[in-house]
Amino acid sequence: MSTLTLGTTYTTAPIQNTVQALGSISGSVSVSVLAGAYISAAPTGSTAWTFTVSDSTAAGMACEWTVQITNGGTTQTFSVLVDGYASTPVKWASGTAPSLTSSGTDILRFVKGAGNYVVGYRLATNVS
Repeated sequence: MSTLTLGTTYTTAPIQNTVQALGSISGSVSVSVLAGAYISAAPTGSTAWTFTVSDSTAAGMACEWTVQITNGGTTQTFSVLVDGYASTPVKWASGTAPSLTSSGTDILRFVKGAGNYVVGYRLATNVS
């Protein structure tokens, strides 16, 4: 176990992720989080997102990814496939996914931790 010393300055390297710029999308969209943990898209209609992740919890690690959605005011649904197994719905704090901005950009964050669940939350809304 590491020990932190009061009064000492610690620095960490910045976290860098590969960006997956999907462009205009609609319908069923499958995205591998392993190809890049920052995903941007501009839905042109209702979209059913399915994210594919590996079972990172086996190694005692979590998996997180960010989704930037521009003009996502149409119906957006989110589910996750872990190692190709059955789709797992995303759990939201309010029990339902947030309503997204129809003309602007929203940023969502997803976290897969221990167990078969993924938590989603909105980081920012109507970012310009």
